Amino acid sequence: MEALEMTYLLSDYPVLARIATGRTKATRLDVSACRRLYALAADDDLGAMGPEERGFYDSLAASEPVPGSGEPIAALQAQVRADGFRRMADEKAFMDDLSGEPDMIPGPFRVKCLLCDSVAESWHRDFPAPAKARIGMASCACGNVSADSMGFLGYGRILSRQADSFELLDLT
Repeated sequence: MEALEMTYLLSDYPVLARIATGRTKATRLDVSACRRLYALAADDDLGAMGPEERGFYDSLAASEPVPGSGEPIAALQAQVRADGFRRMADEKAFMDDLSGEPDMIPGPFRVKCLLCDSVAESWHRDFPAPAKARIGMASCACGNVSADSMGFLGYGRILSRQADSFELLDLT
């Protein structure tokens, strides 16, 4: 197990360096900083890791908890995937009920992240969307906030890593 005094050179871990961009100017990080940054890793990031970096990530994910969560990185990510990307069993009935309301306007669900000042814009799979629109779960630039549209302006689900770090847009 690593000592907290040990530091890691960002240039040795390309995915970690990409995640760290804009979040730190440090070129070396201790193990706790590496864990916090790797907790922000998306599935695409995990797939982009070479074998050496994946081994380093796995050793961190399996060992110590993410600060404040009480869980290892891998367990926390698995929980988010299980809880955040699951569809409601009664979603179709909910959508049918809403569509009868005269003030319900089909459209995206937008959530602004107050940490990176970007917008997560999600479109529902059952409604027309622009060509390059994100259908389903969408995230802000830093990965702090994810939004999932229920099909109507102002209706959706939000996943946030930090409380009070987002605001809803397009509420009518």
